[in-house]
Amino acid sequence: MNLIFKSLLFTLGCISLFLGLIGIVLPLLPTTPFVLLSSWCFYKSSKRAQNWLLNDSIFSSFILSWQNHKAITKSNKRKIICFMILSFAISIIFVPNLYLKCVLFIMALLMILFISYKVQTLDERKK
Repeated sequence: MNLIFKSLLFTLGCISLFLGLIGIVLPLLPTTPFVLLSSWCFYKSSKRAQNWLLNDSIFSSFILSWQNHKAITKSNKRKIICFMILSFAISIIFVPNLYLKCVLFIMALLMILFISYKVQTLDERKK
């Protein structure tokens, strides 16, 4: 792979990781897909950055379970849902418009249902 393409992938990985970090506190930016994209970009561009991300205490369990099993553990699902509820609740509290509060509530509900029932659950004993 040429240097320009690797540089572009590394840059995309950094941007994606940054968006994932912002997504921890903002409900409209999903953290996990951005971190998974970062992992892929770093895998293709920089083994050092990939190793750093895989050894990170926050993101490594999400990345490894997804890479190995295309699923996430029940405890990680709980963490994701708790952070989503917290961030959406904060947004709903501070949004002055009732219509936007309803939209945020419906979005949160749909995302929770999607994660709960559509994303595969990995048995933690098999992990």
